[in-house]
Amino acid sequence: MWDKIGLTIVLCFIFQVIINYRAWFDHDKHIHKHTPGQCETISEDGGSEDLTHLGDGIILVTSGFNFDGVPGRFKVLDLNQNNLLSDVTLTNVPDRKDFMVAPHGMTIWKDPHTGQITVYVITHPLEEDRIEVFEFLHPGTLKYIKTIADPSFRYTNDLVVVDKDRFYITQCFYFRDAFKIAIENRLSLPFRKVLFYDGSAAREVASGFAMPNGINISPDKRMLYVADWGKKQLIGLKRDNSDNLEKAWTVDLQTGIDNIEVDPDNGDLCWGVIPSRGKSCHPAFLDPHRSFV
Repeated sequence: MWDKIGLTIVLCFIFQVIINYRAWFDHDKHIHKHTPGQCETISEDGGSEDLTHLGDGIILVTSGFNFDGVPGRFKVLDLNQNNLLSDVTLTNVPDRKDFMVAPHGMTIWKDPHTGQITVYVITHPLEEDRIEVFEFLHPGTLKYIKTIADPSFRYTNDLVVVDKDRFYITQCFYFRDAFKIAIENRLSLPFRKVLFYDGSAAREVASGFAMPNGINISPDKRMLYVADWGKKQLIGLKRDNSDNLEKAWTVDLQTGIDNIEVDPDNGDLCWGVIPSRGKSCHPAFLDPHRSFV
């Protein structure tokens, strides 16, 4: 009898996994196409994963995201010159073969006294995640400053800086290779975290995410926004004076929410989404050369 009970429990678990898997892939979703305006393809080269506006019509883009340990680069988009897209020159770079491997999420910090812009970008060498830090010299040049690493980073996705070398960062996966990441994605277990790096070490400040993806913060730096791609939710986390976080609200969006941008003037949110997540698992979608700006 106990064998039959055990088998029934296992079969029910497998059935539940299949149902969740189908819902996760958005198999039954009907997508209404909206065309708010003219859309222009600027580049189809390089696996562009994130971008940020530096001001004055200059947009910095990470390029070359991959799972193969291949170095990537930055590109700069100048809206003042007919959407001119060009490679960024990096100076003072370290002599490391795994420097700038698979650049991912990035953020900037502007010194309130000098106006100097510092760029922080997540990279994925095969052994560990690193945050590469650069000084923005002018639209075509970044100067390497240093590298930040911490054992807690595991496989991270995006970050937002709140002060010099102090930032929140999303830990979206535990494993590092593409196959194990795919398994994690399918199970969508709520074991991922948001970490806070205080300038010397990282600590967990929020947990229970299925796949925390994009992250950003309100203009007054009191409310943190996290995109949980695994749960199809946008989550608001209240930040206290000790940089700890407390969940304030959750919005179910029923779509795969990715990077988040915040309007610095009015606090409005703008985010990228993948409405049919099954398509994001297609081999062509994961091909870095198929990504474009």
